[in-house]
Amino acid sequence: MSLVEEDYGPSGPDFTDGKIWYDSIKRGDVGDLVSFMMHGADVTQPVNFTSEEGNQFVKVSPIHFIVVLGAHEMLSTFINGGGDPKYRCESVTFSSKDQQFLFENVNCLHMAIALNQSKVLEELKDFLSLESEEWGNSGRIVVSSEGEGGKNRREIANVSTKTLLNALSSD
Repeated sequence: MSLVEEDYGPSGPDFTDGKIWYDSIKRGDVGDLVSFMMHGADVTQPVNFTSEEGNQFVKVSPIHFIVVLGAHEMLSTFINGGGDPKYRCESVTFSSKDQQFLFENVNCLHMAIALNQSKVLEELKDFLSLESEEWGNSGRIVVSSEGEGGKNRREIANVSTKTLLNALSSD
């Protein structure tokens, strides 16, 4: 009996439930991810999930979880398992320390840029040049924060990767 069968029974887990992906990625359990894929999980199928922290993921690839959680060491496992880092989420609402993010129609590269996930960006370079036009333009990215100067809100939409890098590095 496999670990998947032990944990989820003979029918296995519901791979359309984003919670199993999110929890395994958060734990850093590459073995779970490989086991899921060996048991028929389709890493290209979009999933939904709302975390305990209130972060909401709607029609995302599990790769978006990797970016949000900064689990760069798992990225190649997903890509080699058929995951497409160019897949665009429907929406992700995410809070981190003093910032709130809204992503709509965004792939993992643009999300990694906005979240300043440098290790994820390094891994993505192995897949496809960050300057490649294959990434397409960004979707909508909204970054909000509250600091000493009050509330700040920045919205960027439909820009090239280069423009996105320049816009966010000027903050």
